[in-house]
Amino acid sequence: MALYELLHQLNSHDATNESLLRVWDQLRQEFNCHPQHQLREGGAVAAEVGDNINFNVNATGNGSFAGWALANVHPAILAICTDAQFSAEITALKPDPRRRIRAIASTFNVSTGVLCLLFGPKLVASRSAIDAFNHLIKACPGTHIADIHKRYTETASMRKVGKNVLAARIPIKMLNDAVATFIGVKPPRSKRSRTGHRPESVSNISHDAQNLNGEQDDGGEDNDQDSSNSDTNGQDLAQAEQGEPTDTPSPPPSTPDGSGRTGQDDVEASRRARDDQYGSLSPIALENPGGFLLESPPFRRLSRNVSVDRKRKFDRAELSMSSDDESNSYTPADMDAWTAPDPTPPPMPSVDFWSPPQPNTPLTTVQTAGHSNVSKGDTTEPEAQAATQATAGPEPKMPAGPGPQQSVQRKVRSDLLDLITRFSRLDPTSWLDDIIMHTFTRRLESADVAVVDPLAIASSKTDALRRRHAQALSKGTAIIPFNPGHHWVLYTWQKASGTLRRYDSLGDTDGNRPPAASVVEFLDHVCGPDLTINFLDVEQSNTWDCGLFAIRAAEHLAAGQPLTSLAASHVERAQLRQAMLTSWKAALRPAEVSESFMLMTSDPRTRVRQLKEIRRRRMHLDGLSKSSQAYDLPLSLETSLRQLVRQEACQAHVCILGSIINDFHTRHIETLGKAIKADGQISRARERRAVEQKVQDSVASFLEVHSQLSALPADQDPVSIWLQSQYKIMEATGHSIQQGLPLVEQAYAQNDAAEETRRQASDGYTASSALLLVLCHACAKYRRVKSGDKLED
Repeated sequence: MALYELLHQLNSHDATNESLLRVWDQLRQEFNCHPQHQLREGGAVAAEVGDNINFNVNATGNGSFAGWALANVHPAILAICTDAQFSAEITALKPDPRRRIRAIASTFNVSTGVLCLLFGPKLVASRSAIDAFNHLIKACPGTHIADIHKRYTETASMRKVGKNVLAARIPIKMLNDAVATFIGVKPPRSKRSRTGHRPESVSNISHDAQNLNGEQDDGGEDNDQDSSNSDTNGQDLAQAEQGEPTDTPSPPPSTPDGSGRTGQDDVEASRRARDDQYGSLSPIALENPGGFLLESPPFRRLSRNVSVDRKRKFDRAELSMSSDDESNSYTPADMDAWTAPDPTPPPMPSVDFWSPPQPNTPLTTVQTAGHSNVSKGDTTEPEAQAATQATAGPEPKMPAGPGPQQSVQRKVRSDLLDLITRFSRLDPTSWLDDIIMHTFTRRLESADVAVVDPLAIASSKTDALRRRHAQALSKGTAIIPFNPGHHWVLYTWQKASGTLRRYDSLGDTDGNRPPAASVVEFLDHVCGPDLTINFLDVEQSNTWDCGLFAIRAAEHLAAGQPLTSLAASHVERAQLRQAMLTSWKAALRPAEVSESFMLMTSDPRTRVRQLKEIRRRRMHLDGLSKSSQAYDLPLSLETSLRQLVRQEACQAHVCILGSIINDFHTRHIETLGKAIKADGQISRARERRAVEQKVQDSVASFLEVHSQLSALPADQDPVSIWLQSQYKIMEATGHSIQQGLPLVEQAYAQNDAAEETRRQASDGYTASSALLLVLCHACAKYRRVKSGDKLED
């Protein structure tokens, strides 16, 4: 069913996804077009959409979209969508009612936008609704907002409207009746007398002394006797059905219609109703009397921030609102800590004592809807299966003419300062973001391998996007890292066979999970609508460190090597940290240091103790080798003893070299960080100097104009006297500036702090370059010693 597919897609979205509001609008439109009986009988259909989804199909709020969305949409996603939907109405509120509404929403653990969705923005903004909610909170503090909305909609279906009740008064009376079902009595309502004076004991809720800038009350007040009578005429049908007597006073015979009102009073009531409709607490001019807008508010796109954190949380986030927050947003401070609702707990992170899992090589061929007719099957040869089964479909259509080379659009790829700030992403409990992912995958580009930026998948499908990536996807293999929501998955696209492979650390136990729709839409947009995709799903047993798995799989696939298991998590992250600012030529790979990683240290004291221990072991081995000369030993035993001595010396050499390399990397990061900081100070000083130079040019222009002015006539009229005084001031100012400009230039020339900063930046970059050369030499020597050790084994 399309409705539940949209609901699953909305709940699976990341909070920073720019298509969130678009899916929300589609969900609302689909709900309005959906028959009501399918909503209540759609449990079985919803269960087929995806695993780990719980739909509350019965909690629809009497067929309203608001109640259904409150029961089925994730609270964080619902808060973001409703806040964006009613952003204009919330912003238009004055600070005092906005603060009160925010406090009420915080009590019910929802956002202001959710309240507007449930009860309408005009009703929520009315003072009577605020008083009713506060009265309910004091009387029944544990009441849930879903129960209030349910009573509100039920009251709407049972209420009998009196003939003199204005349409704008119906929602607040429905809310008062709903509140009365919880506390037993209707909330106190403030009334005005005929003269407009308010009694002193109207309510126990305080308001502004100035009555909110002196304007009239909103539609939540009972302003005249007609409203009071209409409340009596429109009491609930539930009381009448239970046989309870209703004390409805008989209409006085003063008018033919029995209303008891004169024509003058009717005019006054109409005037007051118009004033109530646009009160001070509800500045939004709503044209629908029910409190809902006739037109949806303008769409506001959520901008994607590439530096937003996606820190992994392994427990479900508990969302709360701060009463001091003025933004009226339900989004928590760390929105990326949120994960989609899933009864199955997410995988726990790896720890040091876990053994690295072995990879699974079988391929699972999956048919994607509308893309392939390949049947299921398992094989141990990925390339053989791709050659035999992935042959259907025409050749992908490419744009005519040579396309442009894939260009780098993001400045962060070359911004060293931004890369240094990403080091916290390589901590054991953090997730890798798209900047780190693209920093390592873009190094794999070659004549036959292309890399697609993760941001390009979520970009708008424009002609410029097609032209930019057309040639990249025409290469032999295109590497596409993608994060559909707090999980990195690697895709590879091969143009020749039209095969899309997925490398997922979580695997696919059922073998029928389709690829990410965003990736398929991207390929369809760039390669043409007639594209046929044969999707092969590669299962892996690794269930942790999805970003590390994606980077390592991309490196092996780009080099044409078989996939291998990852090293320990802390080893992988430590070596990625070293290679992020250098390259793999100046850094050791995790597989090269996994055996002796725990022995490498950068602490001088620990290194001294380590060297003493190595010297002691070497002396023992030498002594054991010399003692064998006193008597004959078998040749095999003597050979094994000599080989053990050489292995010990080689292992000690490798351990010492690894420690030195780690120390050099630490110094390189510190030196480069200081140089970048000094360079930033120089850039800011250069910008400030440019502004000051503009000021000096303006002053020079002023002096030039002043020098060209002739002396003013010495007239005695008031205007001439005033002009002469102003001319003397300008003349004195010009002489002062002429004397001060050389001093300013001399101060800039003798600025020792600026020169020191430039020297620090220059020395830092020079030292970093020298350390890179040393690191390249040390890593090359490490690999030579390591390879010699393996040959002797």
